[in-house]
Amino acid sequence: MRRLITRRDRCTVALGTIAVSLPSMVLSGWLLATVAGYPGRWVAVTVTALWLLCGVLVQWLGVLLATVARHGTPVDPESPAGRAWAEVARAAGIDASGFQVWISESDRVHGFATAGGHLVVTRAAVDALTGPQLAALLAHELGHQVLASHRLVLLTRWYRWPVDGLLSTSTWAIYLVLGLLRPDPVLTDARFRAGTLGFLVGSLTVFVPMVAAFACWVALVGAGLVFLLGVPGAACAALLLIAQEFARPALSRWVESRADDTAVDLGYGRAFLGVLIQLAHQDQEVEPTLQLSRRLGTHPTVDARMSRVHLREARRRRELTERTRPP
Repeated sequence: MRRLITRRDRCTVALGTIAVSLPSMVLSGWLLATVAGYPGRWVAVTVTALWLLCGVLVQWLGVLLATVARHGTPVDPESPAGRAWAEVARAAGIDASGFQVWISESDRVHGFATAGGHLVVTRAAVDALTGPQLAALLAHELGHQVLASHRLVLLTRWYRWPVDGLLSTSTWAIYLVLGLLRPDPVLTDARFRAGTLGFLVGSLTVFVPMVAAFACWVALVGAGLVFLLGVPGAACAALLLIAQEFARPALSRWVESRADDTAVDLGYGRAFLGVLIQLAHQDQEVEPTLQLSRRLGTHPTVDARMSRVHLREARRRRELTERTRPP
C-alpha cells in the first residue's frame, strides 16, 4: 500500500489509545484488587490475574467475531459501490479482496470500519452520493481501517471497563434524577407570570434539588476515590480522569482528520468535500459555539474539516505539478 499512513501515525494512535485509557485501566486494577482483597490476599491475586488474562481472551474473541460478522449485504463487484472500491484499491495499491465491503440498510449517509477488515457504507450513501463521492467515503474508511489498532482498542476497553462502567452507571443515574426534576413547561410559564418573587421562589424549588443531586453524585464519586486512594491519590485520580475525558475526544478528532487526509491523498479531495457537505445537510448541523462543546466532540467541526481538506488538496496538486514539471 502507498505510504499514506506512516509508521509514526500508527505509533501515535497506539500510544495515544493507551495514554487516554491509562487512568481508567490503573484505577480498574486497583479497584478490583482492593475489593477482592477483603476475603484474603490470595483472592485479590487470583481475581487480578484472571482479569489480566481474560483481556487477551476478550481481544482474541472480539477480533474473531468481528472477522466473521455480517454488516449487511456484501457488495457486488459490478455494483457502483464495488466499482468505487476497486478504484480506491487501485489508487491505494492494495488488493481489493483483502477487505470486505458491505452495504448496511440505513437511511443516513454514513460509513464506518470495523475489526476484521470490514468497510461499511449505508444504502443511503450508495443512493445519494456520486461515484467519486462514494469512492471518497470508502477511501476515508480505508484510512480508519489502516490507522486504527482494533486489537488494542478491544484490550483497553476491557481493562478500563470496571471504572468506566461505574462512572457510566452513576452518570446515567444522575441524568435520570435530573430528568425527573426537570421543570414542567406549564409551571415554568406560571412562574414567569407570578412576578419576580414568584419566579425566584419557583426557580429555587426546581434548581436547588437539581444542584443537590449533582453534588451528591460528585460526593459519592469523590468518596469512592478517597476510600481507594486516600485524599492526595483521590485528587490526582480525579484530575487524571477529567483530563482523560478531554483527551479521548481529542485523539478521536485527530484520527478523523488523518482519515480525511487519506481520502485527499488518494485523489478524492474535491469529491470528499461533497461528502462533507452532504453530511452537514443531513444532520442539519449547527456548529458548537462553546469551546467546551468543541473540546468534547469526537469529530472536528465541518468547517474545520473542509478547511483542512482544501489546504491538503491544494498542497497535493502543487506537489503533483512540481513532480510532472519538465526539468
